[in-house]
Amino acid sequence: LLDRCFECGTIGLVDFHHVVPKSKGGTKMIPLCLSCHSKVHGEHMLNIRKLAKESRNKKIKFYLRYYLSETDSAT
Repeated sequence: LLDRCFECGTIGLVDFHHVVPKSKGGTKMIPLCLSCHSKVHGEHMLNIRKLAKESRNKKIKFYLRYYLSETDSAT
Protein backbone atom coordinates (compact mmCIF):
# COMPACT_ATOMS: atom_id res chain seq x y z
CA LEU A 1 0.00 0.00 0.00
CA LEU A 2 1.36 3.43 -0.89
CA ASP A 3 1.17 5.97 1.89
CA ARG A 4 3.33 8.42 3.84
CA CYS A 5 5.46 6.99 6.65
CA PHE A 6 4.31 8.40 9.98
CA GLU A 7 7.89 8.56 11.29
CA CYS A 8 10.14 9.73 8.45
CA GLY A 9 7.57 11.12 6.01
CA THR A 10 8.70 9.20 2.92
CA ILE A 11 5.99 8.19 0.48
CA GLY A 12 6.06 4.60 -0.66
CA LEU A 13 5.14 1.10 0.40
CA VAL A 14 4.18 0.98 4.05
CA ASP A 15 3.15 -1.53 6.67
CA PHE A 16 0.52 -0.59 9.21
CA HIS A 17 1.94 -0.89 12.71
CA HIS A 18 -0.26 -1.33 15.77
CA VAL A 19 0.69 1.39 18.27
CA VAL A 20 -0.56 -0.84 21.10
CA PRO A 21 -0.01 -4.53 20.26
CA LYS A 22 -3.10 -6.21 18.86
CA SER A 23 -2.67 -8.95 21.48
CA LYS A 24 -3.17 -6.29 24.15
CA GLY A 25 -6.32 -4.90 22.58
CA GLY A 26 -4.72 -2.27 20.36
CA THR A 27 -6.78 -1.06 17.44
CA LYS A 28 -4.98 2.12 16.30
CA MET A 29 -2.41 1.72 13.54
CA ILE A 30 0.11 4.05 11.90
CA PRO A 31 1.76 3.70 8.48
CA LEU A 32 5.50 2.98 8.66
CA CYS A 33 7.95 2.37 5.82
CA LEU A 34 9.94 -0.86 5.99
CA SER A 35 12.98 0.91 7.41
CA CYS A 36 11.08 2.58 10.27
CA HIS A 37 8.96 -0.52 10.93
CA SER A 38 12.16 -2.56 11.20
CA LYS A 39 13.49 -0.11 13.79
CA VAL A 40 10.40 -0.80 15.89
CA HIS A 41 10.55 -4.60 15.55
CA GLY A 42 14.27 -5.12 15.10
CA GLU A 43 16.55 -6.28 12.32
CA HIS A 44 14.90 -9.71 12.07
CA MET A 45 11.92 -8.10 10.35
CA LEU A 46 14.09 -7.21 7.35
CA ASN A 47 15.21 -10.83 7.09
CA ILE A 48 11.63 -12.12 7.31
CA ARG A 49 10.48 -9.72 4.59
CA LYS A 50 13.41 -10.71 2.37
CA LEU A 51 12.65 -14.43 2.80
CA ALA A 52 8.95 -13.86 2.11
CA LYS A 53 9.76 -11.92 -1.06
CA GLU A 54 12.14 -14.65 -2.26
CA SER A 55 9.49 -17.28 -1.57
CA ARG A 56 6.86 -15.33 -3.54
CA ASN A 57 9.27 -14.89 -6.43
CA LYS A 58 10.01 -18.64 -6.50
CA LYS A 59 6.28 -19.44 -6.52
CA ILE A 60 5.65 -16.97 -9.33
CA LYS A 61 8.53 -18.37 -11.40
CA PHE A 62 7.29 -21.93 -10.81
CA TYR A 63 3.73 -20.97 -11.80
CA LEU A 64 4.92 -19.19 -14.94
CA ARG A 65 7.11 -22.14 -15.99
CA TYR A 66 4.24 -24.57 -15.35
CA TYR A 67 1.62 -22.39 -17.03
CA LEU A 68 3.80 -21.62 -20.05
CA SER A 69 4.75 -25.29 -20.51
CA GLU A 70 1.05 -26.27 -20.33
CA THR A 71 0.03 -23.69 -22.92
CA ASP A 72 2.95 -24.65 -25.20
CA SER A 73 2.00 -28.34 -25.10
CA ALA A 74 -1.66 -27.54 -25.76
CA THR A 75 -0.86 -25.82 -29.07
